[in-house]
Amino acid sequence: MRRTTLLAAFLAPALLLLGCGEDSEDSKDSDDSRTEASAAEEICDAEADRFASIDATDDDDETIAAAYRELGERWAAVEPPSDLEADAQAGFATLIDYYSDMTAEDYAGFATYAAVFEGEELAEVEAFQEYLSATC
Repeated sequence: MRRTTLLAAFLAPALLLLGCGEDSEDSKDSDDSRTEASAAEEICDAEADRFASIDATDDDDETIAAAYRELGERWAAVEPPSDLEADAQAGFATLIDYYSDMTAEDYAGFATYAAVFEGEELAEVEAFQEYLSATC
């Protein structure tokens, strides 16, 4: 059984390289668009859940920071949609890093993105926020 599994693991990529088992181009495009939609949906769902979680709190900074950490973790598990432009993709990565480690003290100083980010980093975060606004 182990040999069969190992053999299949080595042969599958070779067969794909030879064109065996490939879907038609239309099917691949359809799969890509479904993946694209699911990535965007997951990003939007995570953002909506954060808002719902924060709305349900008593404005405790630690609870709100925990909601942001969860958002960062969920976003980190999502492959960025390919329709994200480079600056928005960089902003997405920046927010993942920032949110994933957010503390109550961080949240207390987080009135606006401009309070935390500056220059090119701020522009990238704002580009991602524009993507969120347009997509969600």
